[in-house]
Amino acid sequence: MKKEKKSDIKDINFTDRAPIRNHLLAYLLDILLLLVTTIGIYFLSLYSVTNPLFDFNDKKMRIKEIENQYSLNLSNNASWDEYEQVIKDFYLTFEEKIVTENKNRTGDDASIIYIYNVTVLQLPSKPTDANYKTNYYQYKKDESGFLVDEWGERIEGDTTFYYNNLRSLFQSEYKHLFNYLKAYNSEYLNLTNDIYNQQNITRLVAISVNFLILFIIIPLTNKNKQTIFDRIFHVARVNKKDSLLIKNYKVIFKPITLYLLPIIGVFLMNQYSFVILTIAPLFINILISFFSKNNQELVEMIFKEVAVDTKVFPIAKAKEELSLLVGQIENTQDDEYIEKLSNADPINLKNDK
Repeated sequence: MKKEKKSDIKDINFTDRAPIRNHLLAYLLDILLLLVTTIGIYFLSLYSVTNPLFDFNDKKMRIKEIENQYSLNLSNNASWDEYEQVIKDFYLTFEEKIVTENKNRTGDDASIIYIYNVTVLQLPSKPTDANYKTNYYQYKKDESGFLVDEWGERIEGDTTFYYNNLRSLFQSEYKHLFNYLKAYNSEYLNLTNDIYNQQNITRLVAISVNFLILFIIIPLTNKNKQTIFDRIFHVARVNKKDSLLIKNYKVIFKPITLYLLPIIGVFLMNQYSFVILTIAPLFINILISFFSKNNQELVEMIFKEVAVDTKVFPIAKAKEELSLLVGQIENTQDDEYIEKLSNADPINLKNDK
């Protein structure tokens, strides 16, 4: 015997959540598509627009020339003594500037070797018999006392741990040399600032244009206002209150609300901004959907909407259209289809006051 069909429109609820798996996949794949296509647009724009207009490649080549001039071209696999030699040469090359800068900061007429011993080797600034060395270096000493103006003497070691830490000591200081070079070489500073700004502006334009296409233009031109993967996984958004298709203003402002901080994080492009501004908001939005009623995301709560499965529930823009679709469903002979609708909670389709 066939299940009796429900004839009252209030007995059907069109706000049941789309399968969380489909909704989550659509969400993650839309983000992945945004990431991949943005990278492509970024590099295409960088070398086809930014480069010819602002001499991007020429500036990068000049930066490399300056870095090579001071041997700032070591690989990440360089040994501790290679890092050490480059650092010593750098300090001696910019001796006058470093000594003057140190005097302005501390008021002391210190030698470049003393500054190196304290800054790089991390030896005490005022050595005593109880405190004149680290695990790796020490001040030389004669009958007159500690020779602070001679290169610190390395304390021998033979363990892997010893050499790894020794390498880390010099590698860390080597990385600082690039910032020192900006302070001591105005051409290098101007070139690196130009490159940084050009990359950031190109990155911002790439992600903004891509975001506009994927999350605003495509949904606005789509019948059910879906993103590419929303459509593939049959996910659409309707108002929680009346089960009608969301308005255009929600299509525009919802993705802006969700992606504004991540876009800023990508623009700033450092490890802290990427984690705090890019990954965190997107992760929190997903996390909330697992614990909220009807598995709503944070932005769906803000805009009072829910995601529905378009294969099960008809999408309507007006209440009259929704009533008509309900009537068509009631006349169907698909028992499985009716079963899904019959088990749903009721909805109120009265006109809003």
